[in-house]
Amino acid sequence: MSYTQVSIPKIKTGAGAPRPKKPNVHFILASDVETMPTTNGVVSTTNLVLKANKKAVSVYLTPKSINRFDASEGETSNEMGGWLSNFTGTRPGDDEFFAAWLQEHLNEGFLIISEECGDNKGTRLQGTPCNPLYMSVEAQDNEEGIMSNLTFVSSQRSANKMIHYRGTLPTAYDPASVVEGSAGGGI
Repeated sequence: MSYTQVSIPKIKTGAGAPRPKKPNVHFILASDVETMPTTNGVVSTTNLVLKANKKAVSVYLTPKSINRFDASEGETSNEMGGWLSNFTGTRPGDDEFFAAWLQEHLNEGFLIISEECGDNKGTRLQGTPCNPLYMSVEAQDNEEGIMSNLTFVSSQRSANKMIHYRGTLPTAYDPASVVEGSAGGGI
């Protein structure tokens, strides 16, 4: 369906208020995607389908740190403008499972599915197999805390904004088995 011109009224009071995000964000390797969902404008109408035996990796990020957005870029007066998809979030700690995931996937392209708490209309799908998001990391381990700040940006601008995803979430791999001592790593 093509875009239809309509006026855009105020949706509701507080429409711009922040919405809490679910902390487990789904990262999918671009190479694991079988088919992208079809869309009607910016809203998906079918599911994202992964290749056989492939799953998403669900990563805990602090909910307040999750920021997903599209930024316009390019010379719009020459009709060269497009969208860069961006995602940022913070992972507390520096466990071996997360460090290994970072090590293995630094130069890999991702699709990202993040969710809001609430009405299920806040789920977003960012990236495509042809234009995935790539990760950069800035970590700290000091008197303020131990954390990794993750930034994902699409490799090039696109004519399309992120998808308002209405499909079924892909299956995620099982969580790592964490065994902690009674002191929790302390003395």
